[in-house]
Amino acid sequence: MAREKHMFRDNLERIDARFPQSETLKYDDLAVLFGYSRRTAIRKWSKFYNHACSGVPKTTVARVMSGEG
Repeated sequence: MAREKHMFRDNLERIDARFPQSETLKYDDLAVLFGYSRRTAIRKWSKFYNHACSGVPKTTVARVMSGEG
């Protein structure tokens, strides 16, 4: 069974504290989180976008931030 990366849990808690309203992040939220434009957020995160839940899951963002993605 695979183990989660060292910073995964810290990143997830940081994201949850900043965006407590939902389990997914919209492109605008990602742009605010990483400090770039909405267009850049779409370009960088479109492959992780989940159409079923209309956003990028917080767990996916934390995983990518930890270097697993």
